Amino acid sequence: MQWMAWSIWGALALCFLLGIGLVLYSRRKQGQEQARKGVAERPEVSISPAAERAEPDARRWQELVSRFDLSIEEWPAPADRCSWAHQVLGIQPDWLRGAPVTLFPFLTFHNRVEESFDFLRQLRQQYDQRRLIVVRPAGVPLREDYYHACAILCFAARTGDNNSHPPRWRYFPVNVLWDWGYAPEQLQCCQLLAIARQAGCQLEGSEATPDELDLLLEGQGLPAALLQGGSLWNAEPLASTASGSFGGGVRLMTQEEIETRLRQEGWD
Repeated sequence: MQWMAWSIWGALALCFLLGIGLVLYSRRKQGQEQARKGVAERPEVSISPAAERAEPDARRWQELVSRFDLSIEEWPAPADRCSWAHQVLGIQPDWLRGAPVTLFPFLTFHNRVEESFDFLRQLRQQYDQRRLIVVRPAGVPLREDYYHACAILCFAARTGDNNSHPPRWRYFPVNVLWDWGYAPEQLQCCQLLAIARQAGCQLEGSEATPDELDLLLEGQGLPAALLQGGSLWNAEPLASTASGSFGGGVRLMTQEEIETRLRQEGWD
């Protein structure tokens, strides 16, 4: 009888430990997935005109000067720097004032490709020159058979004087890691490229180190190659309006829906 009691208690202890392990694994998996997808939304901060004129944190301003290689001739008056950095580079004013927010505002089209039409329409109305940069891991081609194949997108719009040197661009990182081995994400990324191209964006291919990719995904920084400008590889062939059907609540825009919206916008 004693051995039966020990067996029962042992089984209960094992079930208890397995339960704890499953809970911890589930939480870890959820955290990794949330960080990978970039779906933990951070609302854009609305900045009042008075707040925009607040002077920046001195250390944050020097960090910005270093990151973007700003010449002293470009520096606006201290009271105008937060507004200038937001309008010219896309920086969140609260970040420049020292608040614990990301460098760039949150932006995602994950499972919401249709929302890119509104974004691109506004971009067309405000800026003459527009780019969409596809950033992949350095040395890793975007192919399904490569384990680390993925892409992060970043829009850029030319700001200021077209004759200025170096040229200044306002950046809009998209906080999504598009996994090239997962068909729904690959197709969505390709659809965004096709829509952006029709909206007048120049498509470019760039690369980044793992640390740079993490910062770009989180909206906390830009890769060196992206800031230098120029295309490292041809991203044009990736653009496609192809679609597909998938389970799990994933619904992509169909090719017909995309083409209809492009006609409605006059981008066809």
